[in-house]
Amino acid sequence: ELSSYRRLAGVLAMDRTPEAAARALADMPGARPEMVDLAMGWLLSRKKGGTAAAAKAYSRVLARTGAPAFVRNRARMGLARALAAQGDIDGAVRELDTLIRIPNWKSIALKTKTEILVQAGVSEADAALRQWEELAVESRDITALQHVVQLYLAMNRVDKALSVCRQGRELFPKSPRVLMMQV
Repeated sequence: ELSSYRRLAGVLAMDRTPEAAARALADMPGARPEMVDLAMGWLLSRKKGGTAAAAKAYSRVLARTGAPAFVRNRARMGLARALAAQGDIDGAVRELDTLIRIPNWKSIALKTKTEILVQAGVSEADAALRQWEELAVESRDITALQHVVQLYLAMNRVDKALSVCRQGRELFPKSPRVLMMQV
């Protein structure tokens, strides 16, 4: 359902302002306000200079007590990314920490938090990366391990990247993906 709202928002915004596109989307028969705001948050976050407006759209979803949990969680993730794009790393981390406590959202929220902290170059990045590494090993998630390696390399922590590669070889001894991690 969200993808339909997103596509329609994109089409409507081709020849309208974002505000006019949001009104047109909201005026559709059966339109759900939380889905309109979620779609507009997504659209605005991709527009140059649109992250503040995106954050407002995502915040409106979170303010709606009747919005389904999945929709609210998507909005929280979008809000965290919009806040980070605006330089509000602390605000982004607060939103992501809320999602990390939700089992189905833990992995993606921890990944996003780690990426934001690494990109911001803050000291908390190391602890977040270790936490995500532990989760990746615990859940035997080879894709997450690959991302962990990439982030350690982005931090110029080659020693840690190689250590994760060794863990990957132990967990997945026959996987060519593990060998590619070391390349």
